[in-house]
Amino acid sequence: MKKEQEERIGELLERYFEARTTQAEESELRGLLHDAESAENFPAEVRLLFGGLEALSAERMPEPAAERQTPCPAPVRTLMRHISPWWGVAAAVLFAVGIFLGAGLLRKPYCYIDGKPVYDRKVALQTTVYFDAFATLGASEQMVDDLLEIQ
Repeated sequence: MKKEQEERIGELLERYFEARTTQAEESELRGLLHDAESAENFPAEVRLLFGGLEALSAERMPEPAAERQTPCPAPVRTLMRHISPWWGVAAAVLFAVGIFLGAGLLRKPYCYIDGKPVYDRKVALQTTVYFDAFATLGASEQMVDDLLEIQ
């Protein structure tokens, strides 16, 4: 009988630690642990674990003091019901504005044209038209080189 009980306890513990026990098997395990004769068959660590779990399950929140149990006056509760949604809306708007401003401050410009930041690459590349004026400088330089070679 004792050998069978030890085997059953071992089997139940193995299933318990693999998280495969049913409610009935867990109840049987707790019942065997509370039985004085079969409790000797449990390892000390398991007895300590189950004892701690039982102590945790017995804990309850303390009751609040009597002065804390007085409800708010009715006008205050009514006012809080009407104000509370507005605080949520205000917080959401503030958050959205913060994200919008933060994104504007954190982004880096692609380049600066006439001292103004340009964030779009296409706009920046379209301004290469300004470099056409430098092409005429290159042409006059070429003309001077040609004149020097002719002499």
